[in-house]
Amino acid sequence: MTRPESFFAAVDAAWEPPVPGKTTLRIIGASALALQTGYDRGSQDADVLESAEIPPERRESLLALAGEKTALAQRTGLYLQFVPPGLPFLPQKPSFHGVPSLASLRRLDVQVLDVADVVVSKLKPFRRRDITDIKAMADAGALDPNHLLARLRAAIDWYELDARAEKDLPRIIKNFHIVQRDFLAVPETYFDQED
Repeated sequence: MTRPESFFAAVDAAWEPPVPGKTTLRIIGASALALQTGYDRGSQDADVLESAEIPPERRESLLALAGEKTALAQRTGLYLQFVPPGLPFLPQKPSFHGVPSLASLRRLDVQVLDVADVVVSKLKPFRRRDITDIKAMADAGALDPNHLLARLRAAIDWYELDARAEKDLPRIIKNFHIVQRDFLAVPETYFDQED
């Protein structure tokens, strides 16, 4: 069992939701990669994409149990962190998958962002840890260049409506070219936003 699997199993076992019913947690970032591929770079936060499906009382209850600096976080080495939906660079309809190893959880329905969408989301910040994650996915054969390109195009189409697009998109595309050239060994794709 991976570290994130153990963490979500512990949260599910300890959590007493304020109202009955399963709560869907959509995991993004490095924890999503770990839950799909077994890759673990030792990230301490399990990023959850906020949604209207998680009412404030559930979110606060989860953070009280498994947020940063809680006893559960100290015991497991991971903590929950909620991320506003407009923050990550993603297609309008991000692709999420269930986690078979966590299907038997009683209180949580854990879904993970598709590997290609995680990589797309990391093209905007492109910090050292993002580059490490992307390279690890490429080295593991978890990135299909054509699928990644399609997901990037979907994210660009959605992001072009954002006021930050003119400034951000050329840098995102430049970072994507690094991934294509250096990690996937495929030719760089031309985009209209480069002009």
